[in-house]
Amino acid sequence: MRGFVLIFALFVISVRADDKTCDKSKCLVGEQKLYKELGCTPVVEEGQCCASRYECPDLTKLDGKKCHYKNEVFNVQDTLDQAITGPLCAAACFCREADEYGNARFVCANIECPELFRRRPDCIYQKTKDKCCGQAVCGDERDKLSRCYMDGREFYEGEKMYPEEERCHTCICHKEFDNSTIVGNPHCYEIDCGIQLRYMTNLQKNCVPVYYGTNKCCPIDWRCPDDKDTVESKGKNGGESTHKCTFGALKLNVGEELNSSDKDVTCACVSPPFVQCVKSK
Repeated sequence: MRGFVLIFALFVISVRADDKTCDKSKCLVGEQKLYKELGCTPVVEEGQCCASRYECPDLTKLDGKKCHYKNEVFNVQDTLDQAITGPLCAAACFCREADEYGNARFVCANIECPELFRRRPDCIYQKTKDKCCGQAVCGDERDKLSRCYMDGREFYEGEKMYPEEERCHTCICHKEFDNSTIVGNPHCYEIDCGIQLRYMTNLQKNCVPVYYGTNKCCPIDWRCPDDKDTVESKGKNGGESTHKCTFGALKLNVGEELNSSDKDVTCACVSPPFVQCVKSK
């Protein structure tokens, strides 16, 4: 295994909208998360709240015969430390040789936690940030635990909580938990969608993630380029864009959409360089 550094110069001058008038809820949650996990830099235009585009590493220049994870390169048969993959509920991850598309990828075993199959009604499962599965606490011992409250629900100490207003964060109930803030809370942390671990080959094939709604954090599916793909402007674009979205051989101006046989999925160029796909139902 050897270090791998993506070097690219960014000269970005941006003036953000005043924090008091900036409504971050209008920004696409999943898109922000995707770009963040890929190490991209947001570019926010003057007076705007959401990023108009992102400066990203060029994934097409990665060596397809090796695996890549968070700026490191792994040779075929190299493994990832369990301390890295455990929180993602993945085990025994190793780099498998290139597939028919010429891209090596990580292959992992999924960790299936006992609480997913044999859950007693008088038990809760205490979680920690660095582990996938929880530890059961039942009956009278459970009832001695401290309680937390979030979004109208009660939780026992150690249970995971998923705040509705911060979909890319999860929290663990603690006796000193303060639900007045999520971001920056010592008992809350950002969700890792595992984009680079599970989906790097999708990105190398120019596929784009599909999200369920605009406020979900991690993708539910992927859409890959097809020879039948076309661009539909539908009158939404404001002319030729300086920065475009790339999807296979197609270039989309901001506001343009891809044709879709699924009426519930809309794929549009919102914040280059990736097309954003959203499933409405």
